[in-house]
Amino acid sequence: MKVLLFNLPRHLDALRAGLLARPPFAVEEVSRAGELLRRLESTQFGMVIMNLPGDGIDIEQILPVIRSRGIPSARCILMLLVPEAHLEARRPLLSRGVNALLSAAAQTDELEAAIARQIEVAPRVNARVMVRVKARVQLGQASFIFQTVNVSATGMFLACATTLPVDSFFSFELVLPGTSTPLVGEARVVRHAAHGRESSLGMGTSFTSLRHDGRQILQNFLDKALAASSR
Repeated sequence: MKVLLFNLPRHLDALRAGLLARPPFAVEEVSRAGELLRRLESTQFGMVIMNLPGDGIDIEQILPVIRSRGIPSARCILMLLVPEAHLEARRPLLSRGVNALLSAAAQTDELEAAIARQIEVAPRVNARVMVRVKARVQLGQASFIFQTVNVSATGMFLACATTLPVDSFFSFELVLPGTSTPLVGEARVVRHAAHGRESSLGMGTSFTSLRHDGRQILQNFLDKALAASSR
């Protein structure tokens, strides 16, 4: 997924070297308003993260441009960082084309969790299939069995009462329904389920690598599952 960053605060440098440095993300960053407009008009981005106001431009000026027909990124996931004091005043933007609104003072883990939530709920970008299979997880010398609640092209949600720490890397193996070859790879914990706001306790994970033909096995499974659900 192509991601465009605009005017990101320096305290979020760890985001560039963390979640966004790993597959499936490919990141570009601009700091000038003119370059922002040029990139939006010429390139299709799956996600745009902007810290506004910045370089003389504010969201009221740029939002109509981003969501206008004919712009390649018109259907992108749009995440907006604003000054803490402006958060409440900006909340109406969530019904006008902004997908996520955060304080510009948000820390890296907060923004990573928000990115993970957006990826999980955006079927245009990353189709998600509900599937309940057991995933064998290996963390160091310890082995665990988790229930996989859903799987997408970029990760899976594991239902569990006891979660691994955010940023934990682990190996996993699971057999998807209708397939005979196990899906084997490595993943990273990107968030924990929000208590009281989600139906399952557990953790959202992002695939960092899939071995052998894992990427194709996963995509074939998703394509068939989505085709079956649309009949």
